Amino acid sequence: MGKFTKRSVATVAAAVVVIGGAGAAYAAWNVNSTADVTVTAGQAAQVTVTASPVSGLVPGASAPVTVKISNTNQFNVEITDITGPVITVKDGGDCDSSESGIVVTQKLPKPIVLGKGMAEKTIPISDVVKMTNASANECQGKEFNLRFTLVGASTDKAPTPGLS
Repeated sequence: MGKFTKRSVATVAAAVVVIGGAGAAYAAWNVNSTADVTVTAGQAAQVTVTASPVSGLVPGASAPVTVKISNTNQFNVEITDITGPVITVKDGGDCDSSESGIVVTQKLPKPIVLGKGMAEKTIPISDVVKMTNASANECQGKEFNLRFTLVGASTDKAPTPGLS
């Protein structure tokens, strides 16, 4: 066996430390942790709306509807459509709702964005109710009841000025 010198022992010891240190660094373990969380979605509330009566409608004309509207949701709501059939004719006589010629705008010319948590506001919505030239003569002076449905969805768009 060969003779060990202080120098060769120091060299071997240094090599063992370097290799051992590299091994220790290589032996580090990665740790990934996971956690479970329960998320509960909120619920959307209906936008509340009431409409004022419309009067003086004649064939070929349209009229605005003034509504009181509020949004209690914690998000903005964009109203894009208003639908509503004529559901009854008060004291209709020979006029029934299918002969009224009254139609409700389906698509709003410009969507209305209600701010989140918006208290009741009164706004006019133009050209919602129209009477076509197909209105029967027997429907003159009659009172028609309509039921509006506002169609909308949550949005990140800014509220229409005055509706926040």
